[in-house]
Amino acid sequence: MGLGGKLREGTLSGEKTFRQAAKRFMEEYEVLTEGERNERWVQDHYRRIRLHLNLFFGDMPLSKVSAGAVQDYRVARMKPSDDRKPPSRSTLHHETVTLRQVLCIPSTPLRQIGMFC
Repeated sequence: MGLGGKLREGTLSGEKTFRQAAKRFMEEYEVLTEGERNERWVQDHYRRIRLHLNLFFGDMPLSKVSAGAVQDYRVARMKPSDDRKPPSRSTLHHETVTLRQVLCIPSTPLRQIGMFC
């Protein structure tokens, strides 16, 4: 069975978590973009990972980061709480873009089978 079949069945052993992929993304992103991105743009990605994405997806195995999990994240973020208002649509979109970029770095197994990329 190939990597894609094992991923779908959930039988990958030693699978990377989202937190590990995010750490790798933050190590590689500036090198991959070769200075083509504004420093603030890069730092905004890192901030979204630290403040929001790792809190929800952090310990989740990459094979479990599905369209359903992303929708659960969006719903959770849109719920107002006592200490904060829901994010704007554009903020949520930027977070989703960052999530997709983390999942699509060349060293991520999801990239190898074409999921999300």
